[in-house]
Amino acid sequence: MKKELSERNGSSGKNQSVEKVFLILETMASCREPVQLRRLAELTGCPPSTAIRFLRTLMKLGYVRQDPESQKYFLTFRLCRLAGQIRDASPLNRIARPVMETLARRCGESVCLAVEQENRAVYVEVVDGPDHLVRSLQRIGSSSPLHCTGVGKLLLLNRSPEELDRFFREQTLTRFTKNTLTEPKAVLDALGQARSRGYTFDNEECEIGARCVAFPVRDFTGKIAAGLSVTGTVFHISDEFVRHYAPAIKAAADEISGILGYSEAK
Repeated sequence: MKKELSERNGSSGKNQSVEKVFLILETMASCREPVQLRRLAELTGCPPSTAIRFLRTLMKLGYVRQDPESQKYFLTFRLCRLAGQIRDASPLNRIARPVMETLARRCGESVCLAVEQENRAVYVEVVDGPDHLVRSLQRIGSSSPLHCTGVGKLLLLNRSPEELDRFFREQTLTRFTKNTLTEPKAVLDALGQARSRGYTFDNEECEIGARCVAFPVRDFTGKIAAGLSVTGTVFHISDEFVRHYAPAIKAAADEISGILGYSEAK
């Protein structure tokens, strides 16, 4: 976070103020629990006097509150309202959600739609099916690494060999479970299989007990614009489940692709 702030310090005074406000919001969100002023200042690189000034403004606007007992600061659900408005305004979400709802009812599991942003798979829509049992990591606005998720590996298929090489040089292939692919060759092998098969898997690579199968959503240029996945427990997303529902998941992804203007060459 401090590095981010230092990289932004070439901006004008007003721009710096806006950047610091968003840096504070992003830092508080990443902490996932109330945070003390001193700790927030340390994480953002802002002097405490600056941090408290912005916090007071955010409190006045209703985006931040302070626990009277611990004196720690936390974000309010006002930000969720903004996120919901952004989601509702997104053409991709409006296009995809009805298709996702139909698929979720049919297969009974959670259906997720993710796009790439800053080397992460960002979930822009999630629809829980009637058989959905556990809350997974996939929530609207959350993100996951590209190397260990079904949608992430799909999005990596957009990259040229040179771009993939740069990705492996610049990104850490963090291990989350014993199944996580942490070597570039293993990821490349998985991508090769995905190209041949037409879809990708996450077999407890990011989250213990969770498995997913993902199909590409393409735009009018043929580029993979998003990944559409069905996620559930390892008990539900069995090999038999994949064999049975893969045609329906592909059909849903193809339907969204068609609305985006993609036409598969015959």
